[in-house]
Amino acid sequence: MIGNLLDLLDEFYALSEFLDVTEDVLTTVGFISFILACVQWLNQYKKRFEQMKHLAEIDSLTGVPNRRAFLKLTEEYFEINEQLSENISILVVDIDNFKSINDKYGHPFGDEVLIQVANAIKLALRKGDYVARLGGEEFVVLLKNTNESEAKITAHRILDSIKLMKVYHSGKAVGCTVSIGGATSHQHPFEFETLYDLADKSLYQAKSQGRNRYCAHLEQRMN
Repeated sequence: MIGNLLDLLDEFYALSEFLDVTEDVLTTVGFISFILACVQWLNQYKKRFEQMKHLAEIDSLTGVPNRRAFLKLTEEYFEINEQLSENISILVVDIDNFKSINDKYGHPFGDEVLIQVANAIKLALRKGDYVARLGGEEFVVLLKNTNESEAKITAHRILDSIKLMKVYHSGKAVGCTVSIGGATSHQHPFEFETLYDLADKSLYQAKSQGRNRYCAHLEQRMN
């Protein structure tokens, strides 16, 4: 009888030790599972955050960066170039008679024109150049390490690309043109606002001279 009782107690203690080990393992596995779940949640959160950030910086219609993204990029790039001392050129591109296009063919067609113009500008740029939609029918191009003659070549490449572009309405090809204003800076440190204002004034000059053309202004050094 006593022997049987002792055997039972031995089995009980063995089971107890097994349960203790099992509990430790489960606790460890549970902790690891918790950590893995946290990592997975963080990755999902990061992915969603990056998606939201991307959507916040992209023009939903044309797929090119928006004003917010452009201003962020130029601020960073101009700061870097305070040390690099490279020339910077800005092109402001505006679709000619865009209101008339919308009035004549409707806003859905006008949206298609904006999409095609954005694509034509991208195709005309060099690697490293940057285009964004500022709003309405206006786009802006940042040309890194680019002087006046190089900016002119790029601007005319954009003009030619868009002039050859055809957008179809009811089976009929409809063309459009753009006007471009440009400015190149040799000022160090660079001032983006000054450069953009000069390019914008050059754009109005191109408009007043008959549209479908490029006019440029060289930023003057400030005394």
